[in-house]
Amino acid sequence: MRLSPAHYRHPAEVPALIASLGLVITVLLLIEGGMIYLLVLLFAREMLAAAIADLAVLLLCNLDIAWALIWIASTQSALRQGATHAGPEEYREVHAAAVHVAERLGMPATPPVYVLREERPSSCVIGTRHRALLVATGLVEALSEHELQAALARQMAHIKGHSGLLNTLILYPACAEAIPWWVAPVFELLDLLTRWWRRAAECSADRAATIALGCPEPVARALATVVNTEAGSEVISGEDVAHYLPGATDPRPVAKLARTRPEIERRLSAIGRFAASEKFRNCQAIVGDAGMAPQRYVRDRERVGPLPYLIISALAVLYMIPLSYLLALAISAGADRYEEPKTPTLSVLPGERQPAEPQPGVEPPADSSEVTVQPAEPEPEEPTGAAVEPQTVAPDVEEGMLELGRMHKKRKEYDKARRVLMDLIKLNPTNVEGHYVLAWVCAESGDNRTARMEFTAVTNLAAPGTEMYKQAQAALERLGSE
Repeated sequence: MRLSPAHYRHPAEVPALIASLGLVITVLLLIEGGMIYLLVLLFAREMLAAAIADLAVLLLCNLDIAWALIWIASTQSALRQGATHAGPEEYREVHAAAVHVAERLGMPATPPVYVLREERPSSCVIGTRHRALLVATGLVEALSEHELQAALARQMAHIKGHSGLLNTLILYPACAEAIPWWVAPVFELLDLLTRWWRRAAECSADRAATIALGCPEPVARALATVVNTEAGSEVISGEDVAHYLPGATDPRPVAKLARTRPEIERRLSAIGRFAASEKFRNCQAIVGDAGMAPQRYVRDRERVGPLPYLIISALAVLYMIPLSYLLALAISAGADRYEEPKTPTLSVLPGERQPAEPQPGVEPPADSSEVTVQPAEPEPEEPTGAAVEPQTVAPDVEEGMLELGRMHKKRKEYDKARRVLMDLIKLNPTNVEGHYVLAWVCAESGDNRTARMEFTAVTNLAAPGTEMYKQAQAALERLGSE
């Protein structure tokens, strides 16, 4: 079995990473969306000067990020050229420590290590595609052999766990002194939003260094040495460090350190707890330090607070609300588009056959499954005049029914024409043309009585002197003489 980041990763690192990236994306979207909305609003109100200023700020923010990414690549390339590559010839102790640590951590190859002349004791991961370690001469001079191995192991753990890439893109521009002032605010905001995750990533790197060294003491002393060198005085003594190591007589946190350097105090406490855990002993078995077989899974006893999960849940709800709204709109639009059309009700003309509807307790006829609708003599209706209030019907509907009646009359389908025209007159009793065409349908089919009633309705509804009025009068005279 080979040592992997999953064996020593702090349980808070993954949820903190998801929560931090969610916060970064949300904040950037809110800033960009707010500025675009303000830009559209200002243009709509014809406030051109303010709109141009807002557009300039929006472009500046996006150009800041793009320029900073280009600046990172160019600056780190310059750092490599200005630093000395640690190898068998120069800085042999740094090269030997890097080879030893890479082998202990199961790295596929030893990453290149560059030593930069810098008094401040620092180290970091540089590069986005081809990553390397950058170590200051102040760190090499301040640390002992084992402490230097612990410092290099921490940075190699960042490379192996892929947290070094995000540190390069976010932390490096925020900490660099040469970065322009108009670019720094963007990366300071990103540094603030990801600080919580970086604390968990540092705890994972401390765990990896503890495994590589085989004990927690060099890791804790290296951390204390860096703090003391940066402060210029002994902030953390050797006795303070011993309080956090396994087997200490008084394992309680040092009150002064917890008050002045709470971040360092938390890291020292986490190192001591990990060194005393079953997780650490299983990792020792993986690298071959313990005389036992490694287990595939060992539960991590380190506690994770509920805050990252609360942030993830809140962000999920925040993004699900608009997505649910858009999904509901899409579903409703699709339902309206594919709504099943209503089946029109078909009437049965006299003499036609229709399927017989089954009735409970009644057997269908044995000879046929259809029944015949017997034709019925249409009952004459009283002429409809102004006494009946017409219903509100669209003109195109009346015109369509009237044209359908004329078509049936032309084909001599008098029964169908009579039915359509009677339905038209029921909808609008004052339709003169409906009465007129129905009168001629009745006259041609031999129903003179109904024809006289409909011609009479025409004379009552049509204006005197019109062609329809004259033909209705003439038809009544002819029908009266017959």
